[in-house]
Amino acid sequence: MHDNSTETLLRFSIRHSIIEHTAYIMAMQKIEQIHQRSRLAKIAGGLLITGHTGSGKSTVKAQYAERYPREEAIDRTIIRVLVVDTPSSPTVRSLVTAMLVALGDPVSHRGTAEEKTERLYKLIKGCGVELFIIDEFQHFLDRGKLSEACTVTDWLKNLINRVNVSVILMGLPRSNYVLELNEQLRRRFTSSYSLDSFAFSHMDDIQQFRAVLNAVQQQLPIPSHMLSEYEMAKRFHIATHGLIDYLAKLIDGAIQIAALRHLKALDQRTFSEAFVETVWRDCPSELNPFNVDALLKPLTGRGEPFSFVSEELNTALFQKLKRIGRKKVEVLP
Repeated sequence: MHDNSTETLLRFSIRHSIIEHTAYIMAMQKIEQIHQRSRLAKIAGGLLITGHTGSGKSTVKAQYAERYPREEAIDRTIIRVLVVDTPSSPTVRSLVTAMLVALGDPVSHRGTAEEKTERLYKLIKGCGVELFIIDEFQHFLDRGKLSEACTVTDWLKNLINRVNVSVILMGLPRSNYVLELNEQLRRRFTSSYSLDSFAFSHMDDIQQFRAVLNAVQQQLPIPSHMLSEYEMAKRFHIATHGLIDYLAKLIDGAIQIAALRHLKALDQRTFSEAFVETVWRDCPSELNPFNVDALLKPLTGRGEPFSFVSEELNTALFQKLKRIGRKKVEVLP
């Protein structure tokens, strides 16, 4: 039975529920396999998980870390899974500092890069770290300086070799090109998984996306137009590009509109307004997927909300890396 009181709706967020779709389950299983193999066989493995912004990488990272919460022992904190976000402009010094902060080092900013690195080795061993999850891996190249990126990737390779801990790298699809900078590091990450957007081209893809929408509908605190009905599912796919984070934004936005306007149910017009509020504020009426006369085309063109899907690998730097392939990388001036 629905409870659509204003207070209940304002408290609601679909993000409080984990929609365990196939890609999410597979990513979690792959991380678990790497982790357990490392723990039991003492063999450090590597896995690169890529996906566009909003594909659910952060949820996977957070949910896996929650399986292994920190434990306070008498003389130390046990941290089996260490989660680190790559600094926006990583250097050896900034990356090792980020790791020391994640480990709880009270003097994380003190010392040279070499001194910090030695302290990091000791803390990794002392805290019983079994697995690294390093997010935003594409930042290794986002500065556009290959010389710096080569130095940092070499440092990461040496860290993995010395501490013998498995590593999960996460980042945008262009993260694949970071591994081209270091042959030895690339060999550790031959295993990869793409946690990408839901497709809407083949029957199996469509059924998976409709199943997610059906699962979402079961969580709603207010009656709604049938989300998983084919035509509505197509509109949702265009409105979110099949990205789970944008789906959450859209659903939460519609619920908030219902709360503030004291609506008794969600309809297509509510989702149309929510799309403008949460996804594309300057959307022309004919491109709003929930409008009756909408064109219903992918919103990946320039100036449209999902242009990043086609633009991500089109910078001069990544075009250069694609040409280089797996040959020795030339340092840019």
